Amino acid sequence: MRKHVYDMAVCAAVILAAALLLVFPLINNIKSSSDTVTITVNGEQIATLPLSRDTSFTCPNGVTVAIENGTARISHSPCPDRLCVKTGRLTKNGQTAVCLPCKTVVKIESHKVSEVDGIV
Repeated sequence: MRKHVYDMAVCAAVILAAALLLVFPLINNIKSSSDTVTITVNGEQIATLPLSRDTSFTCPNGVTVAIENGTARISHSPCPDRLCVKTGRLTKNGQTAVCLPCKTVVKIESHKVSEVDGIV
């Protein structure tokens, strides 16, 4: 009987730990209203847009940046290989998408302290 009680306690602790591990990243990844998308062309900052508002911005060089659901991406580019479009969505502070032929950089910036990616 005693062994059964300890087994139940261990199972409850494991389930609680698993639930916390699933919920914590979701809470920690909530976008703050101060998160912005900075668009730079030829080394010159041309736009700073809030990440909290869905919008689309077309640069003078033809690169289109789409902001949707708290993420940013390069949705269209006139460059030949379109690797910048294939970069996908930017979701975290410091992530960038670069279009080298069009000399365009899209970067997410935040005043929130970014989480640790890894320890070396």
